[in-house]
Amino acid sequence: MKILVVEDDELTARALEGILSHQNYAVEIATSAQSAWELVEIFDYDLVLLDVVLPGMDGVALCRRMRSHQYSMPIMLVTAKDDSHDKALGLDAGADDYVTKPFNSEELMARIRALLRRATPAAIPKLEWGKLCLDPEACEVYYDDRLLPLTPKEYALLELLMRNPRRVFSCGMVIEHLWAYDDTPGEDAVRTHIKCVRQKMKKGGAPSNLIETVYGIGYRLRPLKRQGVDVVIEVEQQTRSAIANIWQQFQPRIEGQLVQIELATAALVQHQLSAELHQTAKRNCHSLKGALGMFGLPQGSAIAGELERQWASLKLLELEPWDAEFCAKLQQNLVLLRQEVAENLSENLSENLSDNLSDWATSNSPSELKTEQPLLLIVDAEISQLKGLKLEADRWNLRISHVTSLAMARQQLRQEQVQAKDLILPDAMLPNAILFDPAIAHSEYMGLKFLQELTTAQPLLPVFVWTTHRSLEQRLAISQHGGRRFLDKLTDPSQVMRAVSQALRALEPTEGRVLVVDDDPIILIALRQLLEPWGLHVEILPDPRQFLETLERTDPDLLILDLKMPHITGIELCQIVRNDERWSNLPILCLTAQTDPDLVGRVFAAGAD
Repeated sequence: MKILVVEDDELTARALEGILSHQNYAVEIATSAQSAWELVEIFDYDLVLLDVVLPGMDGVALCRRMRSHQYSMPIMLVTAKDDSHDKALGLDAGADDYVTKPFNSEELMARIRALLRRATPAAIPKLEWGKLCLDPEACEVYYDDRLLPLTPKEYALLELLMRNPRRVFSCGMVIEHLWAYDDTPGEDAVRTHIKCVRQKMKKGGAPSNLIETVYGIGYRLRPLKRQGVDVVIEVEQQTRSAIANIWQQFQPRIEGQLVQIELATAALVQHQLSAELHQTAKRNCHSLKGALGMFGLPQGSAIAGELERQWASLKLLELEPWDAEFCAKLQQNLVLLRQEVAENLSENLSENLSDNLSDWATSNSPSELKTEQPLLLIVDAEISQLKGLKLEADRWNLRISHVTSLAMARQQLRQEQVQAKDLILPDAMLPNAILFDPAIAHSEYMGLKFLQELTTAQPLLPVFVWTTHRSLEQRLAISQHGGRRFLDKLTDPSQVMRAVSQALRALEPTEGRVLVVDDDPIILIALRQLLEPWGLHVEILPDPRQFLETLERTDPDLLILDLKMPHITGIELCQIVRNDERWSNLPILCLTAQTDPDLVGRVFAAGAD
């Protein structure tokens, strides 16, 4: 794990570096707030150890700046002042803990371990991967209860892989996590350490390929086997099954698209083709080209692509009504497409096809696109801006539940036995985050006691203290009882929902968040089924006109864009993203059924990856 030490005193900085390095942490040193800020912007740190007194900007101001830019790593302040006021200022600025100089090294390490555990609540004290066990407290690694004699850097390498067992790390990523900037080695150093760890694991009885090389990408722990079945194979099987289910589910819609193309073809032959039918035919051919390919019908996809080209070449005002050759070729391709799809249609759907056809053909937002909205529980006697909060919650894809007493809050949180059995709440009413005003209690003691219950209960939930209290004594008391997130009651509702949404995203136990923008519901649901089994959280958007607000709310790690959409194209969305400084480095993957070099060039020119 990587720690940034911000300390202008060289002797103290080197002492901290020695203590931390001895515990197998990679340590980076910055001697000023400005240099620390530049490092934080470039590299990922697991913890920042921050001196309060620094040249130029002080440590408290730097802490406040980091939190305002949504950096969520734990921050520990180091100060020579053992004054409650200074400590309270640091906590209010967003620090998680503080230690006073001169510090005890044993206490310092214990506090650091506690902060790192708190930052990853899903992590367990010992990391296990099959028979491989890593003990972070003792900094020891065992295989089948046999101790492996690892060097500090080898231990750090294995810890990185075990904390992210399904993630592939390139040599550059390993270097970034394990080495300080001024001590960066070449990629050969990573390969050498991998080789040494493999040799020591083999001597300890572990398979030599427990650390797997993903050729062309990097390294990861070899997927475990469950009852003789490889986990990766199992996920792939689940994915195939899910895609097959989607094919069954969307066959009525595909049938509806074929019918609409047939209607347009018949109108063309009868010299009655309207502009609307022309556009509908082109749109449905384009949709089928992508969908049939995804469902494993490459021949059907190719035929749909040829139909799309035919419809695109058709100029209504220039076409001669008696162009029988064009119409015959169109009808021939349509028959071939019909046959290709019919071979994959299940008999049990054909009976109900006509009943569902019109609904699927006209629906743009099927219920399958809806996602479960996280629930925000507001514990407050009276809220003047409740209506505004609910309106903003809808925009941020959140639900709100409001209770006006501690008893009602405990009932909803299931912290007390509900006397009437019929009153047991469904899972949908269990909150994902809490907005709590301590003044709701009859006494300050009861309010703080309940706050402590909230911040120590399992599972851990983001708890925001929702208050008008601004005095130092009150803020300090709240901090001492576990309060880490403050929201003033005068805060704009949009800012409240932004803070709640960001806190919820930080708790997602996923490898990353993906935003998919595509107007075709088949593609959206299929991509979700493809990606979620691999630990990804997938947000889907069928209407590109809602792109900016969804991008802001989702804050994705990857953006997937369909190129051909109504209202705004994927290339235009890509350009919008690349012109915004905040999103300029967001990875973008474009989906298209077209492969001509000119289009591919335009995609990359727009900034896609």
